[in-house]
Amino acid sequence: MEIEDFCKEVRECRDCAVQEERTPFVYGGRVGDKSYDPRVLVVSQVPPPSAWEQDIGTRWAEGELFATRRNFKGGIPHTLCRVWLDKDDKWGKGRLFWIQRANCLVEKEEKRSAFQHCSSKFLGRAIDVVMPKLVLILGRSAAEYFFHFRKLADVMGQVRKYKERYDCIVLYHPSPAGGNWHKQREHEESLQLARQRINDVCTP
Repeated sequence: MEIEDFCKEVRECRDCAVQEERTPFVYGGRVGDKSYDPRVLVVSQVPPPSAWEQDIGTRWAEGELFATRRNFKGGIPHTLCRVWLDKDDKWGKGRLFWIQRANCLVEKEEKRSAFQHCSSKFLGRAIDVVMPKLVLILGRSAAEYFFHFRKLADVMGQVRKYKERYDCIVLYHPSPAGGNWHKQREHEESLQLARQRINDVCTP
């Protein structure tokens, strides 16, 4: 399956009633862009409520990964790409594929079932469709799909294999609600590894 076809399937999913007025979040480049070469797959958790309300998922579908919303400079993609990885917009749009554990907004009490449903339907397939050189995993809920652990720090600061094939690096989630977790030693170690691996796998 081609990446564009896969993204179209995700965006057209209506398994959750809340999706009916919004576009599920998945970024797979701009339709028809032959230069798009996603070597890094990012797995986040769930769309932020404010981004969902402003239908930023539609902007992602239009190829605008760094679409802004009120009082939030480009959101999580901005923090990950520009601040943490020191990469510009052009690099992010051309090299990242982005998907969530749940691609639509879900209520807190429904998150676990939504994660299970959406991940089993889309996340595993996304990895095999994209075949990334590196997988960046943001936050505990995203990491739980890939690994078993007690503390998130236990799987950070290292490159871990998924399916004995895909290199994965776990980071704390970039959300402002995460407080100062990104200042912890394990996060700095993961971030340093991510920068090194990205330079390796994204060199033409």
